[in-house]
Amino acid sequence: TIITFFIFIPSPKLPENVSWKIGDGPVIRRFERSTGASTICFPSRRLTQAMGRAGEELKIPFGYDIADTFTDSSGIYVERPDAEVAGINVARRYSHSAHEVVDIRDVAGCRDIVYLAIQKYV
Repeated sequence: TIITFFIFIPSPKLPENVSWKIGDGPVIRRFERSTGASTICFPSRRLTQAMGRAGEELKIPFGYDIADTFTDSSGIYVERPDAEVAGINVARRYSHSAHEVVDIRDVAGCRDIVYLAIQKYV
């Protein structure tokens, strides 16, 4: 299972500590934990490496991160620790609103990385 979701950036002004900016390409999640939801998620190494190889082959700019957040990957990992999960994200602003902003190139890069990773490396 590969889960695709977005990084939550709640403010129209980017805070100083945001590690990934809109337009910088997808970011592959290597670890996440949520103190609020009391969860920890260890994404599948096989899936994260497959997405990394796909991004390199496609020459799509991407990066890796770890996060203190709760995502669908975390929920699946908690309920089904035997399932392989991994997250690939794109930065956005105005999360969960009618005015959400993303760079369509980031979304397309995410799509292409996931597709090639599944087709060739998984």
